Amino acid sequence: MDGQLVRITDLPSKGVTYPSDMELYVKPLSIKEQMEMDRYGISQAEYYQILLDGITIKGNYNVNKLWYYDVQFMDIVRRLFTFDTEEEITIIDYPCSDRYCNGKVNYSFTIDQIHYQDFPEDIFGKEYTFSDGLTVVVEPITILDFITLSKKYVTNGNNNNQYSDALLAYFTYCIKEVKDRTFKDEKHKADFLVEYLGGLTKYKDQKLLRQIEEDTVVDIVPFKAVCPECGAEIEVKVTPYSTFQQD
Repeated sequence: MDGQLVRITDLPSKGVTYPSDMELYVKPLSIKEQMEMDRYGISQAEYYQILLDGITIKGNYNVNKLWYYDVQFMDIVRRLFTFDTEEEITIIDYPCSDRYCNGKVNYSFTIDQIHYQDFPEDIFGKEYTFSDGLTVVVEPITILDFITLSKKYVTNGNNNNQYSDALLAYFTYCIKEVKDRTFKDEKHKADFLVEYLGGLTKYKDQKLLRQIEEDTVVDIVPFKAVCPECGAEIEVKVTPYSTFQQD
């Protein structure tokens, strides 16, 4: 199989919903792909399609069914496999988080030190009940869900409850079932959810919505570093947009 093998257990989801015999391979990003993914104006759908083109699965599983945060992890992996995996990679000029300091940090790490926060296994099919009794069943969204979401919700305007269109869309796609309700089709369900979630007024319901977000969103565990200018301890967060270099 062409590409670098990625251990399923290294993924944010730990592969808990994937076939046990599935193998995952990624290709390092070419210069052309990097330029295309980093160009101004590229859509999220275009970005992740380029990324998916370099991910291969050995086994009976569709790449579009991978969980979004697993694909995000492989975004980092594809970029870092461009470097020599045996040597340290450096994030350069990371800004100090102290607003009164203009210091910048260079932080070096190896690929095997990149870890995501634990992905809660019980989130698959977890139920949440709002104050009016409406119960929803949620799961983290797949990469296909996310690409579909990004095509439909391109604005970030706020509604009356301070939730962006994109965030409401995220909740719509992570809710896989509404208990004791039937819908004509997925569009009917999505329209209901956007209106319902956007109309929540009680604090405890808005807090529950944030809990769903917290439970279904994971990030890379940041590195701890010390600013050379002010001595403050800061968190260095690794993202695909970080500036990397290697000696």
